[in-house]
Amino acid sequence: MKLLFELGTEELPALEAPALARALGERVDLLLSEARLPHRQPRVFWTPRRLAVLVEGLPESQEDQVQELRGPAARVGLDGEGNPTQAAIGFARRHGASPEELVRKKVGEREYLFLVVRVPGRPTREVLPRLLPQAVRGLPCSKSMRWDDSGLTFLRPIRWLVCMLDDKVVPVRLGSLTAGGTTRGHRFFGPQEVMIPCPDEYLSRLREAKVLVDPEERRARILAEVRRGGGGGPGGGPPPPHFKFLP
Repeated sequence: MKLLFELGTEELPALEAPALARALGERVDLLLSEARLPHRQPRVFWTPRRLAVLVEGLPESQEDQVQELRGPAARVGLDGEGNPTQAAIGFARRHGASPEELVRKKVGEREYLFLVVRVPGRPTREVLPRLLPQAVRGLPCSKSMRWDDSGLTFLRPIRWLVCMLDDKVVPVRLGSLTAGGTTRGHRFFGPQEVMIPCPDEYLSRLREAKVLVDPEERRARILAEVRRGGGGGPGGGPPPPHFKFLP
């Protein structure tokens, strides 16, 4: 499965947007791993009015989790013949198991009865609405501001959210906003709303709306224009070295 998550903002400081986008990607990467959702390395995108993360290779649900529940000490849970006592029977029943499922395990100098249970993973679509807001709230902002009564703070006001898992919208809530499948084009040359039917079409749909959201594509376009216009000196030639640092 593929995940697209975009924050649409008011104009971001040019020098902070790249680092903020990378931090968002790192936060999403970490939280997905902690949530037992294996995935490929996230890709990050940014423009003056957006930060976005694209994650591929997500499973349909979390990996199952194996838990060991510690019960009574073995000397309390088993009688002299090794049969379960009422303490062991009661512990097993509380967890919907039978005493025969209990295993003995040493912890330090004492032996305890344990119940090993497998907790089924939740669908990825149900995990994301709680996970993604955590990723945003944990971002390092040089200065934060409030813009409504939701209590949310960020470097600049967040005006829209996009969250797509394959071709389905994930209704992530952040502050007073709920994510949809609509982003915005270029403020002057393509200001209309832009529908994103799935993560695979994110770059192309924004390109049609006059936005190059991929920083590498944007850098290549800028360098090509500089070369075509003779930006490297009389008659063209390579651009100045500092151009490689353009966001």
